Amino acid sequence: MARASFGALVIVVALFTACVPEYESGSLHSWGRDHHDQVSATPEGTFTIVAAGESHSVAIGTDGNLYSWGDQKFDQRLGAPSGTFTAAAAGGTYSVVLDEEGRLHAWGLAGSDKDGLLSQLPEGRFRTVAAGIRHGVAIDVEGNIHAWGIDDESKFDHGQVRNAPDAGDFQSVSAHDGYNVAIDGNGHLHAWGQDIAGVVSTIPEGQFKSVDAGRTHCVAIDSDGRLHQWGADIGDVPEGAFTHVVAGWRYSIAIDKDGRLHAWGKMDEFGQVSDTPRGRFRAIAAGNMHNVAIAR
Repeated sequence: MARASFGALVIVVALFTACVPEYESGSLHSWGRDHHDQVSATPEGTFTIVAAGESHSVAIGTDGNLYSWGDQKFDQRLGAPSGTFTAAAAGGTYSVVLDEEGRLHAWGLAGSDKDGLLSQLPEGRFRTVAAGIRHGVAIDVEGNIHAWGIDDESKFDHGQVRNAPDAGDFQSVSAHDGYNVAIDGNGHLHAWGQDIAGVVSTIPEGQFKSVDAGRTHCVAIDSDGRLHQWGADIGDVPEGAFTHVVAGWRYSIAIDKDGRLHAWGKMDEFGQVSDTPRGRFRAIAAGNMHNVAIAR
């Protein structure tokens, strides 16, 4: 781990390359803030998909079942539906998943659904879904984007729902508090909503295969496997070829082509960067101040 200090500014960069331990393939590994047991209550077993919300996480096991842990104040844990699922996303205090037929299911919010996150789920068949703080976004099987949630011109409404693209051939989407970023069928980036630190207005050009929206910054992987970052400055991105990348609150974590984790950023109060595990991983999720990875 390298730590550089410039006055009051501390930038932490962690590279985990030596003494690589072997973990059971598909096992979960969590680290960072644990005030709601979002780290210590991580379930055992083998998993295919994981998502991290503000202070809870949700995963899909190899059996297709859902597992949720962490904060229960808003029913994020015990309200999970039963069935077989193929995709999951975790928002601030709720989660949303896709079942094996491509239908959306959501739970959480402790019965307070004033933004329609639970009651206004779009109907149809979908192939991917993302969860913001007060809104959700999904891509249907034809590549069209559907957004729902806050749309009342309040101080929290930044057009993250009503300004969604009308149609298109979209492949993936990521959502955060007041904005979204998506990749179309040609690999180009599209962003809409609140332009925090330029996350909407300064999206890079080129072809991309992965993108993730953080609170004030975004990260993406281009078609050559290189990392790109825009919005708030959280430090330089590592060089190399990468397969996955996620954005937390003022930090990011990426998986390189060999499955090793690389973490960097300006927020490490709970070890979000410096406690990143060694090993080889195939999936990663970043919540507000905690992370979860699936071993390769």
